Amino acid sequence: PEEIKLSFKKLKNSNYLIIAKVIDKNGRQCTDYNKRVYFSAEGSGKLLESYGTYTKSSVIEFSNGYAAIEYKPIPFETAVIEARNQDFKGSYINIKY
Repeated sequence: PEEIKLSFKKLKNSNYLIIAKVIDKNGRQCTDYNKRVYFSAEGSGKLLESYGTYTKSSVIEFSNGYAAIEYKPIPFETAVIEARNQDFKGSYINIKY
């Protein structure tokens, strides 16, 4: 594994799904990667966490090199979302609603 790559997509409920993928040096997803990942947010809005589901937990294991969490933004505000674990210092993505 080379990095955690973050992206996002807007959901029908106006929240964002923050997507973390573990990528190898050739840019391919590491489908055998299953270690724990920690999501955090700085700024406005909040991560939907502690629901016990696979898109609403701030601490979860990668599945096939994929993990995601739902983020609830505040209109006209900005946040920085981080994904990190023991193998990677952290990857960041800016969200502006």
